[in-house]
Amino acid sequence: MTSAPFMQLYVGDYLADTLGLTTEEHGAYLLLLFTLWRHDTRLPNDPAKLARIARVSPKRWGRIWAAIEHYFFVDGDQIGNRRVDIEFKKAVSISKERKIAGSLGGKAKPLKYNARDQANASDLLEHSQISEPEEKEEPIGSSKKKPSSTEKATRLPDDWQLPKPWGDWAVAEEQLSPPEVRRIAEQFKDYWLAAPTSKGMKRDWQATWRNWVRNHADRQKPQKGDRESFGAFGHIPEVG
Repeated sequence: MTSAPFMQLYVGDYLADTLGLTTEEHGAYLLLLFTLWRHDTRLPNDPAKLARIARVSPKRWGRIWAAIEHYFFVDGDQIGNRRVDIEFKKAVSISKERKIAGSLGGKAKPLKYNARDQANASDLLEHSQISEPEEKEEPIGSSKKKPSSTEKATRLPDDWQLPKPWGDWAVAEEQLSPPEVRRIAEQFKDYWLAAPTSKGMKRDWQATWRNWVRNHADRQKPQKGDRESFGAFGHIPEVG
């Protein structure tokens, strides 16, 4: 059986090459092509066997073979088709390449994403300082990964830059603009690099970043009293 999982059929080329065939001759020709593909591009040059493959009687086979014989070539005691040979080799090659790529994909993907994160991280920093916000607990049942109790706490690296997925999260979840995220990231970096060792050690810096961003977003929301003092639609009410 064939080692090629699919057969490419170029309909335009096929129709252009077979304009003179009858419906019965088309059927016989296609059945021979399909069977060639299934048997690694060669069939026995035996009229009785070819007639069975084409689903016609031996009596009619001679006339049908006379109409389609020029599409095939003889290879010893077998027959083949040049276009089938070409497409079969291409399909086998593509199949092998995909298998190799699939076996390497699990190793290559982490390297690709790590490089991309490093390349995009430098876009999310500016200069400023801010006092430490109160950290919030993750909701019960949250699907976000929590650090293991065995993980060691570390300081924020001196050359830390905000990973792009962290910045994308702040934009998507807290509705912050990219410039605002860059400013918050620089504040985050300045604060934790300046924090004393006892306070600046964290086991999960991504969770610390999320809490920092949430607290920043909460501080930017207008308080109820502020909203009421400027009217229901955010403008100063007229005095009459």
